Amino acid sequence: MPSGFKVFATGEVLTASDVNNYLMEQSICVFADASARDAGITSPEDGQFVFLTGSSTLQFYNSGWTNFIGEGDITGVTAGDGLSGGGTSGAVTLDLDLNELTGATVDVANDSVAIIDATDNSSKKESVADLVSGITGSNLTATSGVIALDIDAEVDFNDQTAKEIVLQDYAETDVAVTSGTTLSINLANGNTGSVTLGHNVTDIDFTNVPTNGTSTFTLKITQDGTGSRTLAINAISINGGGHVTGKTPGAAGVTLSTGANDIDLITFLFFDAGTPLINTLLDFS
Repeated sequence: MPSGFKVFATGEVLTASDVNNYLMEQSICVFADASARDAGITSPEDGQFVFLTGSSTLQFYNSGWTNFIGEGDITGVTAGDGLSGGGTSGAVTLDLDLNELTGATVDVANDSVAIIDATDNSSKKESVADLVSGITGSNLTATSGVIALDIDAEVDFNDQTAKEIVLQDYAETDVAVTSGTTLSINLANGNTGSVTLGHNVTDIDFTNVPTNGTSTFTLKITQDGTGSRTLAINAISINGGGHVTGKTPGAAGVTLSTGANDIDLITFLFFDAGTPLINTLLDFS
């Protein structure tokens, strides 16, 4: 086994034991790889060194071959901003710790954040402005990281409640209702409309009337050149249901103006898609 250091005297016999213990087992043998090492040194001794050229690795034996890592010149690892951990000896770890960071006022036009790029799983930075632009959906725009509602495009609230709204300079859709003995009115298209009657109406079919809350449909009725067209309100269907008779003040019913090109307004008021309450303003001229 390796025996340390020996000063040989002049004329002293160099024995096989001395060669093995002082020379062979305490020199650094060179091999191509671990297989060549094990083939060459079948009974390694603690303290032996070898160098493997294939991996440029220096190894020593201590009940098993171990890579030798020199002391190096790193005397400690200090956790910087946003990190915790560190140390001066042993296996040192660093952990991300956002509590170590100080608060800041975000400059959305110029600041950046760290991201993991899904395309190659690498760490990169992304500007806040670009990030915001990437997540804006329909009817939203982003300029220098500031999100705004794009009111130049149609906005679909999907039957959600909008509170505390002040409306100014607005218009309602004028739904073109086709004349016929049956009037088909779809509230999904709007809540106001117009028709020039060329028939006596015996049936009014409403669809997409909200089943929760109050809704109205105001219809401008213009008599055609013949005039005297009539509108029955005893066969009104709502959302595909059976026929009901609309309710009018004093159960007076609805009698339209009869002159050619006469104009009347009739409003249907629905509560929870129930039987409509009907109000008329007649004979505009």
